[in-house]
Amino acid sequence: MTTSSFIQLSNAVVRARLIEDELIEDELIEAVVTSLIDKGEATSAYVLLEAHGSQESCEELHRRWGKLRPSTQKILASVAKLKKLENDKEQCRINHHKAEDEVKLFYKENSALLEENRRLLLHHCKR
Repeated sequence: MTTSSFIQLSNAVVRARLIEDELIEDELIEAVVTSLIDKGEATSAYVLLEAHGSQESCEELHRRWGKLRPSTQKILASVAKLKKLENDKEQCRINHHKAEDEVKLFYKENSALLEENRRLLLHHCKR
């Protein structure tokens, strides 16, 4: 065997091992994702892709939905869930700020009412 043949064979073995490692990784990811993510969440992923159809990648995934691997659908479902959680977090932040503003307003109104009660009490006691 010549040196160049040996190098070519070595390179082929290395490529084969890399491909095998990638296949093992894909199978492991498929198994983990399939076991951890609920099947019912796939609908939210489909809706998310539909809503972001202006992005080429979303449009293409939406078009290919029925051909996607279950793990891919479930990963997209996780992305949809994350997006919903981000939106919920923002809404909670907005509601929190509104509640803080209302508390400040109620505090001012309560202070004014307390002062009025003191004034009325003093007026009543003087009679």
